[in-house]
Amino acid sequence: MIFLLKVTLLFSLGWAVAGLSRGRSAAARHLVWTLTLAGVLALALAAPVAPTFPVRLAAWPVSTAPGLVPSSDATVAPAATTEFGGGGANSPSRVVVGATPSRPTARRELGAGQMALVLWLAGAGAMIGWIILGHLGLARLMRRATPLADPEWRSLLATASAESGISAPVRLLRSAAVGSPITWGMRRPIVLLPEDADSWPVERRRVVLAHELAHVARADYAAQLLASTVCALYWFHPLAWTSARRLRTESERAADDQVLSRGIPGIDYATHLLDVAHHSRAMRAAGMVAIGMASRSHLEGRLLAVLDAARTRRAPRPRVRAAAWGALALILGPLTMIRPMPRLPDSPAIGVVSPARHPTLEAAGSPPSGREPRAERDSVFEREVEAAPGDELLLDLESGGEVTLRAWDEPRVKVVAHLAGRNWPDTRVSLERSGGRVRLHAWQEVERRGSSTSHRFEIMVPRRFDIRFKSAGGGVTILGLEGNFTGETGGGGYVLARVRGEAELSTGGGDIRVSDSELRGQVSTGGGVVRLSRVRGGLHASSGSGPVMYTEGREGETGDLDTGRLHIEKAGGDVILEAAPAGAEIHTGGGRVRVGASAGLVSASTGGGDIVIGPASGSVSASTGAGNVQVTIEGDDGSEHSVEISSGTGSAVLLLPPGFSGRFDLETAYTENFGRRTRIESDWELVKEESTRWDDRNGTPRKYVRAFGEAGHGGGLIKVRIVNGDITVRRGPR
Repeated sequence: MIFLLKVTLLFSLGWAVAGLSRGRSAAARHLVWTLTLAGVLALALAAPVAPTFPVRLAAWPVSTAPGLVPSSDATVAPAATTEFGGGGANSPSRVVVGATPSRPTARRELGAGQMALVLWLAGAGAMIGWIILGHLGLARLMRRATPLADPEWRSLLATASAESGISAPVRLLRSAAVGSPITWGMRRPIVLLPEDADSWPVERRRVVLAHELAHVARADYAAQLLASTVCALYWFHPLAWTSARRLRTESERAADDQVLSRGIPGIDYATHLLDVAHHSRAMRAAGMVAIGMASRSHLEGRLLAVLDAARTRRAPRPRVRAAAWGALALILGPLTMIRPMPRLPDSPAIGVVSPARHPTLEAAGSPPSGREPRAERDSVFEREVEAAPGDELLLDLESGGEVTLRAWDEPRVKVVAHLAGRNWPDTRVSLERSGGRVRLHAWQEVERRGSSTSHRFEIMVPRRFDIRFKSAGGGVTILGLEGNFTGETGGGGYVLARVRGEAELSTGGGDIRVSDSELRGQVSTGGGVVRLSRVRGGLHASSGSGPVMYTEGREGETGDLDTGRLHIEKAGGDVILEAAPAGAEIHTGGGRVRVGASAGLVSASTGGGDIVIGPASGSVSASTGAGNVQVTIEGDDGSEHSVEISSGTGSAVLLLPPGFSGRFDLETAYTENFGRRTRIESDWELVKEESTRWDDRNGTPRKYVRAFGEAGHGGGLIKVRIVNGDITVRRGPR
């Protein structure tokens, strides 16, 4: 059990570091997952031979002392154990009588251990057999494949090998048994292409070889073999499988980044990926050990990453990689050798638990202000200590709880603790002052499985005061303070209003709302909505999965952002906005964008997904890496309307007022593999033209269909740039 706890701890550390590396390159995250999987494998290999250093833990609860169990076969006489209730000092005690297990129970436990060993061996054997079966399948594919000896292919392979820094000979084969390119092998790597590879254009050949040889140069096959071995040893552990999946995902994205770093446009590369993925097929056992170029299960995330021009793509430097492996060795040393053990009791009494003290709010340090603690209904406690402006309040809430901090003009800190929940009597709370620091500490004196509390702390501090805290969970509200605010909570939101200073706040999950404040620093949430309203000072906000919303207007009484231009930024996912009366600026890494009735300027961009905007009475800018765009403009009052649309792949539909006044500049391109020419249809009379030659200046050869014209005498502009899609411009209803 201790070994599994160590393995889980190492997996959890890997997930934490990978989460902190979210803004770094895919190669950096792939390094994190490689280190994690290598660490848990090394832990399994070193555990049987490494020296152990037992560390006895005083806080480890022990119900029996092994040294006191008699060695005879006779059943031990029952031992009386005194157990005290948690309701307070006056709660009655009850006596529980139990018998020490005899040897037949030990034999039954040994049988259960043997059953667990047999079950593990069966699962590990099945997984190892699956890996072997996958390699046999790859060997069969190689024997039946045909070498690609075409001079053009060989020239492209030599160039790609030199660019990737590969000195080992690479075998280039083709086979009808695969639908998309795959690679495997270390000493003599193999790249296997589908049968129709000869019909590919030169640009696709170059992209495919660059991608596959990026896997070879990065030794992704070895990393994937490592992940398969870990899954075989820890087949019962869900984190082993999820870590292996993340490793495979990041290896594909890292290879994509290496290709894009050579100057290939992201839109062109995404088009090649889509075309290759269209013919991919499942490979069963072989797919576990080979590296495929275009697995459909990972395609959407890869396309979003490819089309995100702001994404970091630089791989870690050799010195960074060496330091990371060194850090892993430093972690594995003590983790392998240390063996936690319970501290044996000093007396022969077995299973006796001290009575739990009734919870109070204690004060230590500087003299109290003369007010005695009071208790209301045994769950509300109040205490004050002396303090001065500029001091620091340290909140150490091991038991969690909601916290509200307010400013006042008194030279002291006042705490009102509302203790609630099923296990609130187990809670201890202390308030003390030492030098310029006031510490509020809340913890559970009696550790219980499934302990449940619901605490709330109302705290008054001088107006200029620093706050530092760590909480197991619960929201934090800070009102009217000036200072430095630092801390983290396991779960719960933040509300900051009328505050000044610097903030470094994070939460595992929960909404964040900051208003009417002047702050620098950063606030972040693992998943939740971030709302900023009238915030100055350069505060940076981020959310792992929710949107970051900023408004220049005021918040309504319900907390909704109802006026002012709205700014929304989201790492990925859909953004649905019912209305934007003062305009909006929206960006998501990937997903649909829909904006209802709007005025002013609406600007929306997504890494990939459809965009629908309207009815809009102002101007619109819409950009998507791949998706359809529909914009509806209303209003025949003579206002100037401008619409700018771009899409890497998709169509565009515009509904304009019948009396629209302005210029039209429309362009749609179609590539050779699209299968037909694109069209421009308009209710306004426009001049159309079409190119006759394939233009490869943007990578994939394409032809263009363009339309120009003017309506009325206004200064509006309708500008559209799309690829592989039609443009439709219609008059809307009056």
